[in-house]
Amino acid sequence: MDYKFGLPVEIIFKSGAIKNISKVIENNNYKKGILISSKRFIESEYGNEVVNSLKEYINDIHFGISANPTIEDVENTTNTIKNSNVDFIIALGGGSILDCAKISSSMAAMNTDIRYFLENKLEINKNIPVIAIPTTAGTGSEVTTVSVISNKDTEDKFPIKSDYLLPKVAIIDPELTLTVPKSVTASSGIDVLSHALESYYSKNNNPISDLLAIEAIKLVMNNLKHTVNNLDNIEYRENMCQASLLAGMAFAVTGTAACHGISYPLTSKYNIPHGEACGLTQDKVLLLNSKVEFDRIDKLSKEVGYTNVEEFSNSIYKLKQDIGLANNLRDYNIKSEELESIANLCTSKNILANPYKLNKEEILKLLQSIY
Repeated sequence: MDYKFGLPVEIIFKSGAIKNISKVIENNNYKKGILISSKRFIESEYGNEVVNSLKEYINDIHFGISANPTIEDVENTTNTIKNSNVDFIIALGGGSILDCAKISSSMAAMNTDIRYFLENKLEINKNIPVIAIPTTAGTGSEVTTVSVISNKDTEDKFPIKSDYLLPKVAIIDPELTLTVPKSVTASSGIDVLSHALESYYSKNNNPISDLLAIEAIKLVMNNLKHTVNNLDNIEYRENMCQASLLAGMAFAVTGTAACHGISYPLTSKYNIPHGEACGLTQDKVLLLNSKVEFDRIDKLSKEVGYTNVEEFSNSIYKLKQDIGLANNLRDYNIKSEELESIANLCTSKNILANPYKLNKEEILKLLQSIY
């Protein structure tokens, strides 16, 4: 057995933790920063309180990032950071805001732009420290070395990975998720399940990531439905935030696999929310992987409370139904004749981490099975 596990990020998990953010700034000796967030949050009553508490430290506020951050979003955010001349960044929002802030922090520190970076295949070698504060229980971006970016020209979505994309501090405050609407709670929650499942069966798994993934799966299966149906229940929100954090820690090391790789064209081409796009194939991919790693997947199914993998797969399918998510591509007005072109766009390298080999023909069969 041979593996490595490292996560050099300070994690603060506490309801109401954001109220003490000034202490975090002081403890790190930061002087002047920029807040990257959403206009909806900044203009909310709670957001106003946060902004007022940061007046002493924040030089600028930047928002306007797309639901799936694009190259243009990274360009705009990078330029704002450069012009602000700051020594730290606060990224406050969902996964899109965190991802965009992380990659933009490195582009600004390297004094380059994302297009030049991609065209010349540069390596990231520095960043401006990021304090990541998620407002959804979903992406785990606050503890990962990955930023996922969309290219509107090619209708593609791709991950960028570097240790320099890991935030300096992650503040997980479950109270921030209380304002998240039902649809986003469902979509981000099923994304957590994707992170945990894909980490577990990834070819890059290890004993530590397995433990984190299994606990995250248990938390999602036991809490997501209740969270969606009781949006103001802080206990359920805390459990989902914990699940998101643990799943993020797991796939920060292993990466994701097929569900994420297949989701990218579904999101970039058809604007299906990221979590929903990942969730579409979850139950089917689990069954496929059990064909080549039966003992391991069977063990997982029993660990999280099911008799066998079929029962586990069926429970995932039903969970999506219960929280209002689709299980079929036709529900997104995708035509059957478009499936082959979608399969051709599934070129992300994380598909290679899947134990069941998925070439274009197999991906097409999978898409047809969920049509």
